[in-house]
Amino acid sequence: MAKPTDNSELFLDQLIASIQTHLPTIEGIYMTTSLYPPAMTPGPGIVKWIGYTIEPANPSTPIDDAPPLPTTDEEKLAEETAVEDASTLSPEQEAQADMATDAGYGIAESTSAGLSYDPDEPMIFPSNNSGDSNNSFSSESDGESIRGCNGSIITPSTAIINAMRKWGITTPLARAHFLAQCAHESGNFKYKKEIWGPSGAQQRYEGKRDLGNVVDGDGKRFMGRGYIQVTGRANYTQFNKGVSDDVVSNPTLVESKYVAETAAWFWKTRKLNNLAIDDTTASVKRITRIINGGYNGLDDRIKKFCGYWEKIKENPNLWA
Repeated sequence: MAKPTDNSELFLDQLIASIQTHLPTIEGIYMTTSLYPPAMTPGPGIVKWIGYTIEPANPSTPIDDAPPLPTTDEEKLAEETAVEDASTLSPEQEAQADMATDAGYGIAESTSAGLSYDPDEPMIFPSNNSGDSNNSFSSESDGESIRGCNGSIITPSTAIINAMRKWGITTPLARAHFLAQCAHESGNFKYKKEIWGPSGAQQRYEGKRDLGNVVDGDGKRFMGRGYIQVTGRANYTQFNKGVSDDVVSNPTLVESKYVAETAAWFWKTRKLNNLAIDDTTASVKRITRIINGGYNGLDDRIKKFCGYWEKIKENPNLWA
């Protein structure tokens, strides 16, 4: 007798294998009434049938460029350990990151500031609040459930779904909040990296200590990539602990393979599941403030959250 397992992927693989083995062996007959020429008079007919066949999936065919999920308990444990290692900040690092958020820095710079924490040389964060100051927590309706949204949403790809599973974005509310923020930040999952111009704002990344850019050329090498743009050597280095590829040596892998995982890494590292607790405007604002450093694009984020939440409420297991 097979040993019991709580690994759903393993269970389903075994179930499918059993079905593929069993179905080709069954057989039977159809009892029919047929019309026989030349007079086309009705008479009994018998049609014998045997077996069904199920074409196996081709494991060598990539699906949405999604990294494969682990297939054994050992692989799953190794992945979980790597995820925890990559997404865990020390209390001092968390405090540093929160200080940067309070100063108005977006999630890439605030997270990397935490990762670059030096007790002998603490950072001072000048105000960088570029968010909409009119979007404060003063509205009485902030605590009410968001209703009456309209407009289409983009169905998440396999890569996004796998990233949510791997990095622990599993509750219905967390999935709705995560998908909404990613959709807004990436223009409905269209943009996978920022546009680097010779005289653009990205030039300021070069030599930035709070991004961990300590080597000449790091600014462009570790430009923003992913649905929630991971930026700077410090962020790339920390995320690198959670994946099998070396994205520090090959940072362009982020835009080709890890656009969703880097966003999910940010989410877990900054504990945004703890803020995705209800379907109110207040929750969207709190999450937006950490990701954006302010409330830019808040209306669109709310609209997208409402769209995803309406779908997930209909089926809580959707995109899980």
